[in-house]
Amino acid sequence: MPQWFTYTPAEFGKRHYPEDPSYQLMTEEEGGAVTWEAYITAAPGPQITSTFDEENFHRDFIQPYSSSVAGGQYHQFRLSKYCEHMSIADSDNYCLLMYFGDTRELLYPSAEGAWTANVYVPPDVGTVTLCIVSTLDGEDAKGLSPHQWDSVNGRRTISFSFLARWNVV
Repeated sequence: MPQWFTYTPAEFGKRHYPEDPSYQLMTEEEGGAVTWEAYITAAPGPQITSTFDEENFHRDFIQPYSSSVAGGQYHQFRLSKYCEHMSIADSDNYCLLMYFGDTRELLYPSAEGAWTANVYVPPDVGTVTLCIVSTLDGEDAKGLSPHQWDSVNGRRTISFSFLARWNVV
């Protein structure tokens, strides 16, 4: 992944633990070297697929950053591109959806350069999945806007690619 070459030591250190702590390259301002105990017991985030990385979303900016969400509550789901200079225009991206049970909720781009949705998660759905609409009638669906979703949902052949998943507890 090209992102590995631009990660800060702190970002890289969330996914790799070197045998020699001096290779963490963490300054005191960043909190210094992380112990093995702190690394191995860090709270897990959501299950993330390779498509998430391929679409240049930033793993550290996905919310909620936990492996599970509580059912019977509203949650704000949010994700951002890896770089603030990457386009969030509809024409350059895929339509993003939260999927749980038989429900699909759209995420919309925000003024801050992220996609967000405030979603009520029922207590009995098992999982909440973040996905993109990857194809529409067998063609690449890049450029399908959230506003066009209503005109194609249930009327056209659609396929999805999964980006992330949370367990509902």
